[in-house]
Amino acid sequence: MSRLLLIFAIINTTIIACLFMAIVQDPNILYSIIYIIPIYLMLESIILGLTLWLGKIKIVKWNIVYLLFSSPLPAVIILFYYWSSFSTKETPKTYKHNINGHRLKEVSYLNTNSKIKRIEYWTSFDSISNDNPFPASDNYCLDSIIYFKDSYQIYKKEIYKNGQLIK
Repeated sequence: MSRLLLIFAIINTTIIACLFMAIVQDPNILYSIIYIIPIYLMLESIILGLTLWLGKIKIVKWNIVYLLFSSPLPAVIILFYYWSSFSTKETPKTYKHNINGHRLKEVSYLNTNSKIKRIEYWTSFDSISNDNPFPASDNYCLDSIIYFKDSYQIYKKEIYKNGQLIK
C-alpha cells in the first residue's frame, strides 16, 4: 500500500466533495467556480501522472482503488450525475409587476423541454401606491394555479381565496 497515494486520494476526494457540496447548497456558485473545476482536475491529473511516471507510486492490488479515487474519474461521475438530475427538475421563473394596488408575483414552472408546465399567481398582502411601488413585506398569498398540457392548452385551473382552494 502506498501511503503517498492514500494521502493524495483523501485530499482529492475531500476537495471534490467540498466543491460539489457548495454547488448543491447554492447552484449559483457553479457559475463562479466553473473554471476552477477543470483547472483543478487537469493539475490533479498532471501531478498524479508525474508521480506514477517518476516511480514514486507503484501500482499493486490495493493501489488501484486509491488510484481511482486520486483520478478525476469520481469528479466526472459526480458532475455527470448532478447535471443529469438537475436537468430533470422543474425550473421556476419569477416575474413581479404591480396591478390593482398590489404586487403580483407570477411563477412559471418549466419542464425539461422548456415548455410551461404550470403558472402560479401570488398577490402581496401589503398594498402599494405610486409613491411606494413595492410592498412593505415580501409576503404573498396564493391566488391561482394554471396547469398546461404540452401543447400549451389549459387543462386545470385552481382558484384560491386566502390561501385556501375554493375552485
